[in-house]
Amino acid sequence: MRAIATTDFGAPATLVEIPAPEPAEGEILVRVASSSINGFDLSVASGRLQGMMEHRFPVVLGKDFAGTVEAVSAGVDGFVEGDNVFGVLMKPELGDGCFAERIATPAAFAAKVADGLDAATAGALGLAGTAAHDAVEAVEPKHGETALVSGATGGVGIIARPAPQGARRARHRHRQHR
Repeated sequence: MRAIATTDFGAPATLVEIPAPEPAEGEILVRVASSSINGFDLSVASGRLQGMMEHRFPVVLGKDFAGTVEAVSAGVDGFVEGDNVFGVLMKPELGDGCFAERIATPAAFAAKVADGLDAATAGALGLAGTAAHDAVEAVEPKHGETALVSGATGGVGIIARPAPQGARRARHRHRQHR
């Protein structure tokens, strides 16, 4: 199977051939249709996480994914072969990643793609979408309140900006005062 991976700390990411994953109990096997790159991936690729997390080289980059379920292991409910899913590949060590043709991911970190949502968009929702959701939930805007989303041009901000349902959204523009 082809994947984009680093072979050592700080080594350039390259196209590699690795064995196809087998889903363990509680995991689903997904044929990846799309993924996205996040700051975390850049930290992994540059070697900045050396000593912080276990690395099992080659380390395949990419945490976000969207794709189609190809197999469901024991202990998984709610998914069947052929389901369109998206999510975040979460494992305690670095090694598996979504810049690959297939991934074996814990089913707990996957969800079915909503009707009408394309794979490219779904594949970019994982980390940024979770961060945006958690930020809005933490603020708990009430109906009629104004919510200011600072830095709304990045992935998290773009997703969080329309999220405060019922709250008025403030638009903030930087202006030079003379």
